[in-house]
Amino acid sequence: MGRLGIGRFKKQLKPRIETGFISPVSPNDTTNAIDRCVICVVITRIAPSPTGALHLGNARTFLINWALARRAGWKVLLRFDDLDGPRVRQSAVDQARQDLEWLGLDWDEELPLPSTRLDRYREMLRSTRVERCMFACSCTRSQLEARQPKRAQDGSVIYDGHCSEANLERVADACLRMQVPASVDVVTMSGTADSVPIGHAGAFVVRRVGGAPAYQWTSAIDDQDAQITDIVRGTDLRLSSARQAYLRTLIWPTAPAIRHLHVPLVVGPDGRKLSKRHGDTRVAHLREVGWSAGRVRGLCGFWTGIAEERDQLTPSDWVERLDIRAIPGDDIVFSPADHRIAPS
Repeated sequence: MGRLGIGRFKKQLKPRIETGFISPVSPNDTTNAIDRCVICVVITRIAPSPTGALHLGNARTFLINWALARRAGWKVLLRFDDLDGPRVRQSAVDQARQDLEWLGLDWDEELPLPSTRLDRYREMLRSTRVERCMFACSCTRSQLEARQPKRAQDGSVIYDGHCSEANLERVADACLRMQVPASVDVVTMSGTADSVPIGHAGAFVVRRVGGAPAYQWTSAIDDQDAQITDIVRGTDLRLSSARQAYLRTLIWPTAPAIRHLHVPLVVGPDGRKLSKRHGDTRVAHLREVGWSAGRVRGLCGFWTGIAEERDQLTPSDWVERLDIRAIPGDDIVFSPADHRIAPS
């Protein structure tokens, strides 16, 4: 559990459920997960990457998510996905917790790691509602990239349907892909439907070669089991949001839709997502070279429309001032002026 700031904001929380996941639902049980429990509070989750460092763009998204939750009295869960093979580093997980706490963000519960829930994911793959939409695929990544070098919005490889009609045997360690419609409606926090095209990216992986469940599959199931109601993400993850919404609709067709807020990205002068090519924007690095947490919160607040200057902000400032209607609609460019902020 996050330690910093919890006392200040805990009093705003409404009654809460007692566990991170509800009792598992049989894949062929027609009663959906939401109907089998009483939701006492709106629930969101913060999900840092366990494969890389938290940078300023991540920090801004998590601050928006956290401040929105604490302002409205939502429950905040912390989730790490540890199934990305050798890329997952415990040091990255530990660093993410430290960075979040340094920024003043707290959470009410940390969800069990996906690696502890493999039986749950395998069980849901046997659901009669999803089996008919899956097919085995023998294509390697290099083969896909050779046939279709263009990438989807989230950076994933576009699938060209090569094995969709091959009727390959679904052996235990085969890659499984999910057929998709042309588009999926993703519900926004304003209650409107955001129609997200997903057909152009092709059928996506729900089980990797070797039998391990894929990210889209585990994330969709974990969000449903944890009773997540609202998610804040960058606009680069609209495709992932749509894919996961589609999976939840297939498995739990009568469950309430999760509401989403997709916020514009922080990009470099070249219009690309922040990375090493734009300098070292890791939160841990900024702390090491003398930046205060207030200065990072202030820069992120300036980018979010809650401050007119890049002045220091406290967690309370974020909670009191955040207005999602004031968030700029375009991507934020990490400018030389942002680089020149003096450490304090």
